[in-house]
Order: sequence, then C-alpha cells, then structure tokens
Amino acid sequence: MSNFAMRRAVKEHKADCHRYAERAFDDIDRARGLIEERNYFKAADSLYEAITDVHKAFLMGEIGLTYEKCAGWREEGGDQNAD
Repeated sequence: MSNFAMRRAVKEHKADCHRYAERAFDDIDRARGLIEERNYFKAADSLYEAITDVHKAFLMGEIGLTYEKCAGWREEGGDQNAD
C-alpha cells in the first residue's frame, strides 16, 4: 500500500469513527426521549443501536491506529508523527 493510500485509509477510518460516535449520541438522546414517553421497547432498541455504534466507532479508531503504527507514523508510546 502506498504512503498516500495509507494516509487516506487512516483519514477515512478516523472519519468513520467520529461518525459512529455521533450516531451513538443521537441514539442515546432518542432513547432518553422514548423513556420519557414510556415507550420502553423502542428505547431498548435505540440503546442497542447506541451500543452497536460505539463498538463500530471503537473498531474504526483501532483500525486507523493500526494503519498509523504499520506506517510508522505513531510510535508505541503514543507520539503521533502523522498529520
């Protein structure tokens, strides 16, 4: 994988990470509203979606970090050399 392709993959995975994190917060807010309406089954579904989105965000973040480590942009101590 070329350096350019590696950097692009890192940026895409980081963007996905942020997108899933935002979706998780939206799902939690939706669940909060559904609980206030006493619609517990739909609230449970929304919380399940939030958990799924948090998991996806974690995975996308880990994949991005792995790409950075493989390319040598991030050292094991956490120092970041990439942009």
